[in-house]
Amino acid sequence: MPAATTEPTDTARISAQIRVLRIVALVSLALFLACDVVLATAQDVTTLALGASIAAMLFFLVMLYALVRWAYLHSRLHEARVDAELDAAEREQD
Repeated sequence: MPAATTEPTDTARISAQIRVLRIVALVSLALFLACDVVLATAQDVTTLALGASIAAMLFFLVMLYALVRWAYLHSRLHEARVDAELDAAEREQD
């Protein structure tokens, strides 16, 4: 029975983490594209282009991490909702 009382808070916590990861992924995508624009407009290899290249790689890795973590949490959220529905159906039968 204690697991049933913690499920709504788990669902809320997972939903909040998904929202944060979605924002992180979008910000990383925007910064990645900005770095790519800097690289495309750079006339020669300078420290600015080198910095933009390194930053683009970092933002891409952050974006990739956020998307993988988002997919994992999305599956956990689905699992928590199914468990809550099954518990509710079980309680109705009792």
